[in-house]
Amino acid sequence: MSSQVSFSSAGTSLTAAQVTSPTGLPYESGWIDTAGKYLPTHGLIDFRAKMPAGQGLWSGLWLLGVESPAKPEIDVQEMLLGNTTTAYGSLHDWNQDSSVWGETESGATPDASQGYNDYEVVWQPGMITWAVNGVAYAQYTSAQAAAAGQPWPFDSTGAYLIANLAVGSASSWGGAPTSSTSFPATVQLQSVKVWQ
Repeated sequence: MSSQVSFSSAGTSLTAAQVTSPTGLPYESGWIDTAGKYLPTHGLIDFRAKMPAGQGLWSGLWLLGVESPAKPEIDVQEMLLGNTTTAYGSLHDWNQDSSVWGETESGATPDASQGYNDYEVVWQPGMITWAVNGVAYAQYTSAQAAAAGQPWPFDSTGAYLIANLAVGSASSWGGAPTSSTSFPATVQLQSVKVWQ
């Protein structure tokens, strides 16, 4: 990996607020991406961010392929922010019938709401490794996918980078906010770096 692309994002924040959205939902939140601008295939991808804490908040730092329908998906970090010490890394392939398969791993992290951390994925041909602050906690390979009878679409296309903060509902993975969840809640994104 010899070259680095760095996105200056000092001061970039993604904020969830308890206000009615234009579509009538009880919250508004934020999402930024590099769609149509930057689509890496392979490399070390590093998101440096500080998370809010709160039941029902759900952060995502991820990559999404450009095939139609949008696939595959590499989740560098997802956190259900009712627990700010567990990060999840996942792989998903959305196939023709819109079902999803995934390999999800979790790793213990420093409290994400108390300071900035580096959420990283090393994306190599046939292998993806997840790390927090340079410490790897999971790895998945094309050989493991083949042994499980799954495809490995992660080397065939570029993917754009996404950072978002979502607010869940009672039926979503992390559940809905409670009366103790503070709004506005903000992900502070300090930098995004890619080495290829």
